[in-house]
Amino acid sequence: MVYYKAFDKDLRGYNGFQFEVGKTYTHESDDSWIWFHYTHYLQVALWTYTNVDTRFCIVEPLGKRQYYSKQDFPIGRFWSTQKIRIVRELSREEVFEILFKEHTPFWLMNALKPPFEVLWRYSPRRIVGDCVFDEIVRQRDDFTLKQKKTLMPKKYHRLADIYEEVREIKEKMNAV
Repeated sequence: MVYYKAFDKDLRGYNGFQFEVGKTYTHESDDSWIWFHYTHYLQVALWTYTNVDTRFCIVEPLGKRQYYSKQDFPIGRFWSTQKIRIVRELSREEVFEILFKEHTPFWLMNALKPPFEVLWRYSPRRIVGDCVFDEIVRQRDDFTLKQKKTLMPKKYHRLADIYEEVREIKEKMNAV
């Protein structure tokens, strides 16, 4: 089984604990809640670190383990362990591939700002729903209008045009 752990941009975990790829870490506490957390679903790890620059690693639990179910924690199932080895860091492409295989909700995956090519390549038909308009049209200024329309349901295309016109008017007004 493959296990994942999320980190901030500096490969730090909870409470700023610094990690390094290839190293093993041991926690001395008997309190399983403060041990090293990990999961076998990357989207659960993403839920805890939703920044664009979040980094993900494959990890190997080596010590005592504690399982936390959905009832214990609202984001899903995860484990904690007293001893963990950071095996390797995942590339951005690997992260997006895994998230699509896990059928990660678009609103969650969009926190990482996947490029248009990634979203298009991994089946745009999965990117549907009412939240898509807001998340693609309003939040993704890095996409062209044509790219936005390609990714969203056709029923939102006219709204995207209107939103784009309003945005252009506001930009002109701010420039004056």
